[in-house]
Amino acid sequence: MGGLEWRRVWELSGGQRQRAALARAMAPRPAVLLLDEPFSALDMELRRTVRGELRAVLKSARVPVVLVAHDREEALALGDNVQVMEQGRTIAGGEPVRVLGHPPQARVARLVGVENLLRLTVRVVDPQAGVTVCEGNGTSLEIPLVNGRVGEEITVGIRADDIILASEEPRGLSAHNRLPGRVAAVEPWRAGYEVTLDCGFPLRCHVPRVHCGSWGSRLVRLCGPWSRRQAALRSGTEPSQPWRSGSGKSEVRPA
Repeated sequence: MGGLEWRRVWELSGGQRQRAALARAMAPRPAVLLLDEPFSALDMELRRTVRGELRAVLKSARVPVVLVAHDREEALALGDNVQVMEQGRTIAGGEPVRVLGHPPQARVARLVGVENLLRLTVRVVDPQAGVTVCEGNGTSLEIPLVNGRVGEEITVGIRADDIILASEEPRGLSAHNRLPGRVAAVEPWRAGYEVTLDCGFPLRCHVPRVHCGSWGSRLVRLCGPWSRRQAALRSGTEPSQPWRSGSGKSEVRPA
């Protein structure tokens, strides 16, 4: 930031202000550093840059940090330990990948941003194949094996990023779950579009802009409510997270 010493605060960019604030906070060599939503005022690209710089500075300074964040990516990038809080109480904690990637409870999944939570009933438990078949909302889904009983109601979480859209029957995919649906809504998303499908129940998915090409600019017109699409759940990327109802205990298994 050399050459900016005489600029007023309002003459600095958002990233420059964040860097200056971090320098002021680190200057007295604090015993612990509290960062409350430090990237909230930055755009996506600048957020990644400053986040990387912050990680490097904190690693070299070896200062314990308490980071308050509502962004899953920030917690994964900066956190060594994550505590998920609700109404001032910790409801889950541990390694970021485990807590945020495999939420131990349905309410934790809601707080960390799992977009689709479905209440389904266990119909088949097949330990040999390592799968559980659940039904509900007029559909049937195959999920990783859980210690549930036939007839038990569970909550299955599906991340919007783990859904693939196709205008015809997908081929060459390992996805076991393929659902027909109609596009009900299309909204801009930070990296592309968020598409809401009507599969007999609402199902939200993300279409990255980089995968849209020229089609992306015509997405809203091409994918009107009349347009039928196939939704395939990716396998091997934790497409579903089941929780047993009532007990609040985790019954999560990898795909």
